[in-house]
Amino acid sequence: MKRFALPAVALGTSAALSVLFYLGFARVFGDTILGQIILTLSSVALLQIAVVPQSWVYIVGAHGADEIAARYSTSATIEWLGGAAGLAVLATAMMLPIAVLGGNRLAILYQFVALWAAGSTSAQGYFRAHEDWPRYVLWVVTPNIVRVILVAVTLLRGWTLGGDRATLVLVFFLIPDLTRYLLFNVPAVLRHYQVPPRRSVRPAALRILQNWLFDMGSALTEVADKVVVGTLLGPQLLVVYFFARKLGVSATMVVEPVYAEHYRRVLLRDAGGDRARAQRRVYWIGLATALAIAGIAIAAVDGGLQIAPLAKLVPPSVRAHVALFTGLVLADCLIAANRWSRYLSQLEGAAKLLLGVRIVLFASFAAALAALRGLPDGLGLMLAFGGFWLAEATFVTLWLRRAALRPQPA
Repeated sequence: MKRFALPAVALGTSAALSVLFYLGFARVFGDTILGQIILTLSSVALLQIAVVPQSWVYIVGAHGADEIAARYSTSATIEWLGGAAGLAVLATAMMLPIAVLGGNRLAILYQFVALWAAGSTSAQGYFRAHEDWPRYVLWVVTPNIVRVILVAVTLLRGWTLGGDRATLVLVFFLIPDLTRYLLFNVPAVLRHYQVPPRRSVRPAALRILQNWLFDMGSALTEVADKVVVGTLLGPQLLVVYFFARKLGVSATMVVEPVYAEHYRRVLLRDAGGDRARAQRRVYWIGLATALAIAGIAIAAVDGGLQIAPLAKLVPPSVRAHVALFTGLVLADCLIAANRWSRYLSQLEGAAKLLLGVRIVLFASFAAALAALRGLPDGLGLMLAFGGFWLAEATFVTLWLRRAALRPQPA
């Protein structure tokens, strides 16, 4: 039970703290500055995801303590190499006269380092594989605990920090993520890291690449989408979309541990002859869970808006588009159930296929949003995002149906 409950509780708590932080941030600095910070965060995240793989899935799939240790060391090495590559790309870009960088070069540098620290998940994978739940839970929740404390102090003290983007990124992103890295990743390296044989790094990187391709596909719908929405619809609707996805991610935080544990069980023991039926069952469990989380989240928002002190914490742009916000939350929760495709691609070696499909789906979302952006009250955004969920769910359903038609092992 711990394998399901503790990761879900930890990730759910972290998501709730994240929403609380951004609500406080919006209250102190306003929707416009928040929208600018979101665009910086999302743009830099594309580079971070491209060069620093989240390797925790690779570590969780290890058999026995020796293999866990070996995979951990190799994963940490790949994370460092990826971080160095990202810094090299940024250094090159900052030496060029790129107008879009403007005076944001320091903010972009801070943001990349923060995202590199946050995306270095080898320690998380090590704790999860060993079922070291205290350190796993603390690894997950620490950055957002620090952020909530910092924004609460800022709110109580009435600090504005000059509204400087670099200072805001330093205080609210770099410091919290480095705090976690120093408290958990560094001790894990000192205790468990051994320089991996050079010949083992490349095969490990190829194994990690399968999950990396999913992360890059996810970047389109969870990172690049904010760049598209902000560019096409402006900062006000971007803030509505951003908070809806922040609340909707609560479904991911609950569904993901369920999927991860079922994936782990498939890898570590014989799944039996009717594997296709088991895969369908897990997807339906994920879908039912996502719907339940959506209902709870929407009810909580509706209830909170009826309480004046709580309603004041909600950004003005969200209060002005409650129906849009609710619809986006529902769609995002349902999208969380489609994350079973990550594990299907791992089981069937179809990571490239999944990446290609997600690129096509994202391009369709962007095209639909561009075509429908003139509709009033953000209706075009709702239709484009809802259409993305429906198309992806159709793909997952067809994938599971195809698996059911294949001959089963005796």
